Amino acid sequence: MAESEHMEKAQIVYNTVIKRERLSGWLWLIWGVLALGGGIVWRILFNRNLESSKAAFEAAWVEGSRTWIQHEATVNFITGILIFAGALALIMAVFRFAYAWDMKRDPVGIYSHYQMRLKARIVFLVLGLGGGTLIAIFDILTRKYVVENRESLIHIVNNHFANA
Repeated sequence: MAESEHMEKAQIVYNTVIKRERLSGWLWLIWGVLALGGGIVWRILFNRNLESSKAAFEAAWVEGSRTWIQHEATVNFITGILIFAGALALIMAVFRFAYAWDMKRDPVGIYSHYQMRLKARIVFLVLGLGGGTLIAIFDILTRKYVVENRESLIHIVNNHFANA
């Protein structure tokens, strides 16, 4: 393969990785807003209609079923998880956008960044709660793309040093 063809392929891989990182940032941002907003709205609506909800709940459930306190604890737990997952997703979005910016500015360390981050992506795969899990899968596929195109990214870094 000629040097210019190799550099062209390397540039395409490099730009694709940056685009995927930005897309991941947008996906994490959207998921974070939905989860955090949903948890907060659910909590507010639950508190606002507390007395009418309690009366309806007690009228609907027969003796021996869950108590109101158990129901309230379940709602608090679910809203807490949604708020936590949303906040975590927003943090992930900030990191993704920041890294995409850093990558565009300075390509040094791209491969090692993705090579070392598999455990974090697996943690988010588990903690993702639906949409976040799908985004974590996308992040793992991006990592796979980087690993498969290691030589192209090394070529970009070497070219960066040559031009510096």
